[in-house]
Amino acid sequence: MLAGVGVSLGALEREHLASWRGWVNDPEIAMLVDRVLPVSEAEHRCFFERHVCDNASAVWFSMLSGAEKRHIGNAWLWNIDQRHRRGEVRALIGERAFWGSGAGSEAIGLLSEFAFEKMGLHKLYAYVMERNPRARRAFEKASFTEEALLREEVYWDGSYGNVWRMMRLRRE
Repeated sequence: MLAGVGVSLGALEREHLASWRGWVNDPEIAMLVDRVLPVSEAEHRCFFERHVCDNASAVWFSMLSGAEKRHIGNAWLWNIDQRHRRGEVRALIGERAFWGSGAGSEAIGLLSEFAFEKMGLHKLYAYVMERNPRARRAFEKASFTEEALLREEVYWDGSYGNVWRMMRLRRE
């Protein structure tokens, strides 16, 4: 368990699947994570088995709040590249009551410390859609800076949108 002040990161368990699936099937959250189609229970179980249980290039955590360890989201390292010592940071806060609370930036900070100190990674990066300024602020509060603007990188609802590539180096 990675303990912070307001949130902690724990193991992502099968018991978290129902809340996680509910979040990605919420139209507003789906838009923020670039999900178009609803996720079936079977698809979600298969995703969990393939990408969480049996994936050497990813490390998954549940984002937990308070003494009761309420599951409010997930945070994970994706596409971990040991040769180049880098990985992509992803985070999802599904519980709306925690949006804008600082939980996301704290979780990203905890995940970053883990990646740098325990995994020996040198560089972390994240892709943040321009339509999600709250996510950009969370990464900035966790010491990520803009590395690039990917112009018209995504297509959604009939128009193209930009994506920021945010990054943080271990030494910074």
